[in-house]
Amino acid sequence: MNTGVQDAAALAEPLLQALRQGDHEGLKAWAARRHTIAKSIVGTTDAMTRVATASSPLARAARNAALGWLGHVPFVQRKIAMRLAELDL
Repeated sequence: MNTGVQDAAALAEPLLQALRQGDHEGLKAWAARRHTIAKSIVGTTDAMTRVATASSPLARAARNAALGWLGHVPFVQRKIAMRLAELDL
């Protein structure tokens, strides 16, 4: 959801410029920036899915141990929260 809000906020100015002045360069730049962000989100989602669906008992044990320990580190908590909320893009 945050991505959609960010898209709308970032699109407002280039869209206005295109409509009022016929200048589409801002729209092209917006599309390139948002494409980069979308690729990042898909990459993060893919990595999280792979970790969450690990099938090997050893991989699951390692994941659970790492998340158990890292989940108590304030810096890591903040980093994960910012990434999941898409506020670090």
